[in-house]
Formats: sequence, C-alpha cells, structure tokens
Amino acid sequence: MGDDRVENQTVEDGEGGTAVLACGGMRCAVRRRTAKTGTLRWTLAAMLVVAVAGLGSAGERCVADAGIDWRFYDVYCDNPVAYQNNRTDATATDPQKGTYYNYYRLRTRPWARVDLDDRYGLYGRLANEFRVYDNNKQTYPFPHELFIDNLYVDFRDLWQDRLSVRAGRQDLKYGAGRVIRDGTPGDISRSFYFDAVKTEVRVSEKSTLDLVGIWQRPEDPWTVGNENVDLTKYQAREGGNDLTERAALAYYCNRERKEFPYELYYVYKDESRWLAANGARL
Repeated sequence: MGDDRVENQTVEDGEGGTAVLACGGMRCAVRRRTAKTGTLRWTLAAMLVVAVAGLGSAGERCVADAGIDWRFYDVYCDNPVAYQNNRTDATATDPQKGTYYNYYRLRTRPWARVDLDDRYGLYGRLANEFRVYDNNKQTYPFPHELFIDNLYVDFRDLWQDRLSVRAGRQDLKYGAGRVIRDGTPGDISRSFYFDAVKTEVRVSEKSTLDLVGIWQRPEDPWTVGNENVDLTKYQAREGGNDLTERAALAYYCNRERKEFPYELYYVYKDESRWLAANGARL
C-alpha cells in the first residue's frame, strides 16, 4: 500500500509501433522502425531495455531504438588505370590494365541506441560486407567477417551544460571531410570509424571547441571471422601493413557572425614504423 511503482510489464500500443517496459518505476519506450512482425525483434528490444533498466532511478526516462541499414553497390570499371606502388609517370610501365572488372558489394549494419534521461547514451553498430566479383580475384568473400563498426558512450551537458564527451569507436568528420573523415582507408568504404575520445566544449551559444584523441590499429581484433583486413593500409603489399596511427585534434568552430563564419584546427599525428613495398622497415 502506498507504493505507486509499476510492476515489471510490457505494453504494446498496437498500430503506433511502440512498446513500453515498466520496471521498478522506470518506463522505457522502444520504437519500431519497420513493419515486420515476429518475436525476434521484440526479444532483442526487451534485452536492450533490461540491460539498462538498472542504470536509472525513479523519474529517469530510458529510451531505446534499433534498426538496420543495407547498402548495395554495383561497381564496373573498363580499362582502369593500374596502381603501381612507388612509381612515377616516368617509371610506370603499363598505366592501364586493358580489361574490365565488375563486382557487387552488399553491406549490412544492424544498430541499437539507448538514451537515459537525455544525458547519457550508449550506441552500438555491427557491420558486414561481402563482395562478388565477375572476372577478378575474389576478395571479401561471403560471409566474410562481422565487426564492431561503432560502439561508444555519451555523457552530455556536463560542467554547467557546456561539456559533452563521447568515448569509444565512432565516426568523425571535420572540415566537410577534408580534414578528418576516414579512419579505415584500407577497406575502402566498408567502414570509416575511429577509436577515439571526443570532447565538445560549448564556448558560447554559436561556437564550439572539439578536442579529440585517436588511436588506430592496422587490424581489428574485435571481429568474428578473423579475415585480418588491412585498415590503415599505406602500402599495397601483402602482409606489409602494420601502421599504427595516433593523433590529437583541436577543432574550433565559430558561427557568431553569419556573414563571416570560420573554423580553426590543429592536428598532431604520430605513426609507428611500417614495412615499405620493398620490405624495408621505415
């Protein structure tokens, strides 16, 4: 008597596509992204909610969301220019291959997000991409590997609502992608992530300062499939890539004057020694 807490229960709103899990005074909403039915979706949604149900106290709101995206590429190249490592226009022997190649790429990325009281968040995304070649060497064969594409935590509106922190594997983009964009160039556009910690300081209403620390390894140990994909590839040499990258970034963005917005940045980068195409350690 006198206890207004709601016992553990799940309520579905039917046409609206939202499930609400009440657990110990905490209400967690899970929103559907697709019209597909089945117990698997709701099982996964319930697992997400239960996983964070113990993080908050009464009065805090936990919202979970999940989905999946697909990307399909059909790539066709006719008489492409051959990549010749460490060659110049004067020393290149055959700049074109004189043939064509055609291949398909299919990438799938299931993801899930949990936000607690608009101040804390957890986001995860898995990814897989396989390719089918028409008349070329088969790389990234089906089913290839399942890897963690994003996995980070958010701490928002700290220090008088001026500071936010994101830590973990995340996508970064600065300078319209011309300064910072792709942390894994070795797998082409399969992934873009960085293992990083990003801190955003709101200097004023229309200006921010981002401070970022990055650590990129040449191969990702957190995979299912163990394909040993070169991620930080600098030299096109089999087994010749072991380049570890570390960087620090400061990026200031000012929008105080509409007629004169500007951005300032500083990037420090450090690279480990790596094997060149001729086998020399640089």
